[in-house]
Amino acid sequence: MPGSLRIGKVTGIDLYIHAGWLIILVLLTWSLAGDRFVQLAPTWTSGTYWITALITSLLFFVSVLTHELAHAWLTQAHGLKIARMTLFIFGGIEDLESPPRSVSSELQIALIGPCTNLLIAGLAYALALPFAGTGTPEEAVLDYLAFINLSLALLNLLPGFPLDGGRIVRAILWKSSGNYHQAARSATLAGQGCAYLLIVLGIGSFFFGYFFYGLWTIFIGWFLLSAAQATHMQALIQTTLHEVTVQRAMNVAAITVPANISLQKLVDEYFDPLQLSSAFVIQGATSPA
Repeated sequence: MPGSLRIGKVTGIDLYIHAGWLIILVLLTWSLAGDRFVQLAPTWTSGTYWITALITSLLFFVSVLTHELAHAWLTQAHGLKIARMTLFIFGGIEDLESPPRSVSSELQIALIGPCTNLLIAGLAYALALPFAGTGTPEEAVLDYLAFINLSLALLNLLPGFPLDGGRIVRAILWKSSGNYHQAARSATLAGQGCAYLLIVLGIGSFFFGYFFYGLWTIFIGWFLLSAAQATHMQALIQTTLHEVTVQRAMNVAAITVPANISLQKLVDEYFDPLQLSSAFVIQGATSPA
């Protein structure tokens, strides 16, 4: 996908991260250090704000990665192969070598992502209880992890692909229509609709004084729109080509040229009159009449 950087290989899957993650890392660290943590603990030093904010941002990335690895594990458990995986702010996109084999498989793979975030949120909340009311960095980090993972779970349930809610919509449409590719196209269009709605809500937030909330919402909408457009194009290609055979696409009347003719004769008798840019060279080929 354009704008993605390869960062390694996990469980046999090429792992990519969208370049916009660098923007998100800076934006999240800045908003935590300059706003959220200042309100929580106004007596911290400047260094404490920034270090705690950076650690929290990195753990947010780990939460998203864990979400996607849960998808990958269950996808592989269902016998599907993943060529590559690209991480976005809210999750990621898996490039499958073949479509899901059943509606049940699609639903299970979609639901495990939000369930993973809910599990992390519950764990972070439990770990934060001993620090409640202390105003320490530990409380700040764990409280935010609980909040952001709950938010990720809810965000991913929005009914637009590539969000998990979009995968659920795709499964429902697949079940009702019996056509996976048509369902995939509809789900990706819904994803673009959700993205535009988030962008409009973000812009509207500026007029009510919610600067950070509006900025976040716009960035989330932008990421979702980028991902939805990419998957929509992929769905169009799959819909167009999935029933096209190699025989229909191949050229059954390929031009061949003898191997023992001169380059001048090749140009004069083949390339110019037949308007060729290339030709197969074989022994025993006959000249055109």
